[in-house]
Amino acid sequence: MLQTLLDDVHGQFIDAVAKGRKLPREQVVQFADGRVFSGTQALALKMVDALGGLEDAINAAAKLANLPTPPSVERPAPEVLDHRSAAQRTGAAGPRKSAPSGPAGVQDPLYLMD
Repeated sequence: MLQTLLDDVHGQFIDAVAKGRKLPREQVVQFADGRVFSGTQALALKMVDALGGLEDAINAAAKLANLPTPPSVERPAPEVLDHRSAAQRTGAAGPRKSAPSGPAGVQDPLYLMD
């Protein structure tokens, strides 16, 4: 049952890529198998339109939105990546969520979302 579900989702993915990139489905099937490609390889496979960095992407988005380039960009302040809640970091009192016990020696497990 699980394999049937995975095959169905994979087929939907292939169809979406073929339609979105305007490629024959047979062409997408040849490389849509979970591999990771470099930018150069993705460009050769017609999976991306161009290579570039963040500034290139910002300028391209501005162009699509008919904004001047380079656009005025307000960047957020860097945040400290810390799994503890703000209350724990600042020492403020507050209820602590109980977490399931982890492996021996792990006192404060990390979670993707708190």
